[in-house]
Amino acid sequence: MWGTLFGGGAAANKKKQDAAKNSIVKLREQVNMLEKKEAHLQKQIDDLTATAKRNVTTNKKGKPPAYFPLSSPLCVRREAISTMIDDTDLGQLL
Repeated sequence: MWGTLFGGGAAANKKKQDAAKNSIVKLREQVNMLEKKEAHLQKQIDDLTATAKRNVTTNKKGKPPAYFPLSSPLCVRREAISTMIDDTDLGQLL
């Protein structure tokens, strides 16, 4: 009886525990999604780099090489995602 008057009780504690668990689960899901995005962007960058290098070696017309620039939007997005992953440190929550 006194516990419910002062904000205690089993129901209040259970809600707090469930909220903490749910937030950790959501954070893990977000980190997993960001890691998948980062892997996909890295694969795209690797493919474009390989294509650019292949085109440079087959280009015999004397044009300057057109390598895939490392400051492209894909690289910038990949760096932003890796920064977000680094910022969400799950080690402190577990």
